[in-house]
Amino acid sequence: MIIRSNTPEKTEKFNFKNLNFPYAPFKHQLNAFEAIYKNDLLLESPTSSGKTDAVVYPIVDQILEEENWAIFVYPTRALVWDQFVTIKELSEKYNINVCKITPFTSVPEMENLFARNRIIIVTPDIFYYWFLRHYQHYERFIKIFFKRVKHIVFDEVHLYDTYMLLNLKLLLRSLKKLNKNLRIHCLSATIEHVIGHLYGILDFEKISGESFTGEINISAINLPYFELNYSIEEILEHKGRKVLILNSAKRVKEIYDEAKDRYENIFYVVGTRYQKEEERINSLESFKKLRNSILIASSIVEQGIDFKANTVISEDPFSLFSIIQRFGRIGRSGKNGEFILLTKKDMRHKFYNSNKILSRSEFETALEKEAKYFDPPLEKEVEMMHAMLYEVYINSSLKDVIGKAVDLDKIKGLYEKYKRHLPDPSFREPSPAVELKTGNLVSIWDVLTRNIWKRLEPSKKGIAVGYLNVTPEEFLTSKFINYIPRLSLINFNPYQKDYTKSIGTATLEIHGIKFITNGELHKRFVRNSFEIKMKKGFTKVAYFRPKTFFEETLDFPSRII
Repeated sequence: MIIRSNTPEKTEKFNFKNLNFPYAPFKHQLNAFEAIYKNDLLLESPTSSGKTDAVVYPIVDQILEEENWAIFVYPTRALVWDQFVTIKELSEKYNINVCKITPFTSVPEMENLFARNRIIIVTPDIFYYWFLRHYQHYERFIKIFFKRVKHIVFDEVHLYDTYMLLNLKLLLRSLKKLNKNLRIHCLSATIEHVIGHLYGILDFEKISGESFTGEINISAINLPYFELNYSIEEILEHKGRKVLILNSAKRVKEIYDEAKDRYENIFYVVGTRYQKEEERINSLESFKKLRNSILIASSIVEQGIDFKANTVISEDPFSLFSIIQRFGRIGRSGKNGEFILLTKKDMRHKFYNSNKILSRSEFETALEKEAKYFDPPLEKEVEMMHAMLYEVYINSSLKDVIGKAVDLDKIKGLYEKYKRHLPDPSFREPSPAVELKTGNLVSIWDVLTRNIWKRLEPSKKGIAVGYLNVTPEEFLTSKFINYIPRLSLINFNPYQKDYTKSIGTATLEIHGIKFITNGELHKRFVRNSFEIKMKKGFTKVAYFRPKTFFEETLDFPSRII
């Protein structure tokens, strides 16, 4: 498949009152310059289209003119670091102070930063926490500060999940009440339905843009998972900057350790759990400076980190959003490139190796349609999860244990029905996803396991919780395997001395999304003055979510227990 090159319509060289735009702006950028002073702006444009430049320059110009404040909100810490460097480089030329606020910034430090800096860069979590959680204690300061803020930019909105958007909706309503002259701007690369959450709150002026992209050759190949050397040899055949994107941070490190002594100019980047932020930033900067370098990366590159590559080789990622973001790393600024997908799925090979010639937007639209092959509707979710049990069974050394807990004939039949759509555990391919009523695609496995704690927070207003009073032995029976729980709320005060008694004795009759944990999940709440008491002899199963998130009815995925 070929993605044809595209150059958006350009305008004449543009100068603001106090600074010059560095290149002749595209038409959608010029339209944004004019709109940003008058209205709330919704700029929806593909990757590599200059969205950030379209708002940063006019905002800096207005700060120089009116001496007001601006806040830039990025959905990940990696993006905060990346954009902090970019915005600071521009702002320092005009003696405008820029700061970033991190989870380690104390309240006194935050007040001081707000006072001394005109541009503040922050993640949504910190922004929400400061405004929503501290409002009652710092009401006067917050009101004074936000009355001085002229612009708030929510960049990379397509990275926001449903819960972040619900919080954003609540926050925007409050901010508009505080400051009627406040301009709120949302920038998004893809996925229209995400932006739909924000309609009706703001009087958006919507502007659509085009990407500035070179010609991109797209293909799919079948690469055996454990052939580490082959991965490096494959990518070395290509000239220029090369990026290998893998789904597992551990696998990134494995390949890097295998290759670092044999090849020059090779770097790796993964999340903060496996790599310090300073080390990751240095690796990215070194990769960018060299013309013939290799970057081995995890899914962290999906988070809008800006770099240009000639070749991107990617494992089949976890979701539609991930593939669009990985594809977005190639063909930037009009440079030609190549995108290679590593997958075992025949339908993928047929799609990516076709003779089609598409625009970048057409390709991303086609991806949404193609994603339906592995993103099943909600009613198919249960069957597919049973089918996955059989795949786990045939690849496990604990067949005797698993065999006692499942109906082998039933799950084998479901496996034959869905096997073309299931992930390959040895290849780290995507887990099945479901489409929620909100239209947001969420990975079942992500919701059920390792990342769930990132979305949890105790609240004085109430927490969704469920208990399952069964022993581990009872759990390993078909009686509980076939039970499909649903979501409900139990309101209680977690700060009450004996809140377990206030809930009463919960059994399977309390429906909720329930998670079996070994206590590790619960320990994360100790620092937030919230602790779960474990009952001796029972497996504790619980799900938490701040009550404020349930202002809208959501249909969450179920878990087979």
